Amino acid sequence: MTPPSTPLAAALAPLRERTLLTPYPGTWGDPAADGVIGTDGTDGSDGTDGADGVVVARDGDLSRVVVDGAGVHLVDPAGSTLLATSVEALVARARHYAEALERAGEADPDDDAALERIAARALVAVRAADPGAPVDDDDPWAVALGEVADGSAAVRRPAPVPPEHGVQGVQGGERVLVALSDADRTRWFSAEQWKDLATRQPVTVVRAPGNLRAALDVLVQVARSRSQPEPRPTVLVTSADVTLDEDLLAALPALRLVCVLGAAADGGGAGAPVVAVGDGADVLAAVAAP
Repeated sequence: MTPPSTPLAAALAPLRERTLLTPYPGTWGDPAADGVIGTDGTDGSDGTDGADGVVVARDGDLSRVVVDGAGVHLVDPAGSTLLATSVEALVARARHYAEALERAGEADPDDDAALERIAARALVAVRAADPGAPVDDDDPWAVALGEVADGSAAVRRPAPVPPEHGVQGVQGGERVLVALSDADRTRWFSAEQWKDLATRQPVTVVRAPGNLRAALDVLVQVARSRSQPEPRPTVLVTSADVTLDEDLLAALPALRLVCVLGAAADGGGAGAPVVAVGDGADVLAAVAAP
């Protein structure tokens, strides 16, 4: 198969640069610049067109997103899920999803009815953007918008959190970076705990913690492209699967605390103590501690 075309790279740029978002936790690649994108090399048994497919995103060895003649598929050990019938339809759906996250971030986090309306309208728009790819209750789009509806989706507040609702101890309030897979987040955080964390201070989520170092570079590039301040997280919440090496800690110069779920504390680095936490309640307590 010939290499992916420049039009494909251009169409995927909003996802790669995270100006638009999808529920997929992996890394979107640039066919002209890196090795994330490549031929799928499957035999078609997973519901794609086999060797004619092109891998456009990966979540380590867990899953991949494949573009072929039948559409855009999420492929994992459980099988294949049709995300959209074309790259253009995928981008249209991603736009509706990103807009829902933005509107949820502007809404009163305690207004459950408003969040449910935002999610319901977005789900209608996602379905209408690509009628050829049905969205049932277990579909990734529906699950992600369900998190918007119940307030558990991580959304960035568009304005500083008022002091009475924020966490004290750092000028400007805490900025939390959560590096957890979706499975780990739902394992360790209840919906209410996640909502509490996401509404107390700005939260950025990296759903592919194995790619955390690269994700930090992407966040910086996106901020620069938008003429925004570079992200400077003060708290990192992650799992024992992430290696806290010198290179990673050097990329987080404002870090004051690392919360590690599912591991014993082992000290810290760069002035940031590492605290072992058991669940979301422990994370909230650690972040709130002076």
